[in-house]
Amino acid sequence: MNIAPQHPATVLCIAGHDPSGGAGIHADIEACSAFGAHALGALTVLTVQDTDNVHGAQALEADWLNAQIQHLAADCRIDAIKLGVIGSVEQVTVIARKLDAGVFPLVDFALFRPNATRYQEEKLRLERLVQLAN
Repeated sequence: MNIAPQHPATVLCIAGHDPSGGAGIHADIEACSAFGAHALGALTVLTVQDTDNVHGAQALEADWLNAQIQHLAADCRIDAIKLGVIGSVEQVTVIARKLDAGVFPLVDFALFRPNATRYQEEKLRLERLVQLAN
């Protein structure tokens, strides 16, 4: 008896862009592929970084994130959502509205933290996301 699904799971990866490919959306896509899942990507943050340091980061407008998610959701089945770095409180609101009771959110706790203040901001965004999603 074959109980494998007919189609691979589709994971919406909401994350930042690491141009070195070691983290963020690139790493999420590779992880999904390694587990036999198909990854969709929605970017939250663009970074200027190399393999050692983050030299700068810019959050995308929440409307851009919303449009990415909206169009992907209209076109593709989404079985899970993988959350990486979230760039703003407005992005948290967009993501919380998109969470569906039938979609399991996976949260990446390896957060972007170039300093303690940024880490604290990210932690507060995740706490707000949990509040909005419940």
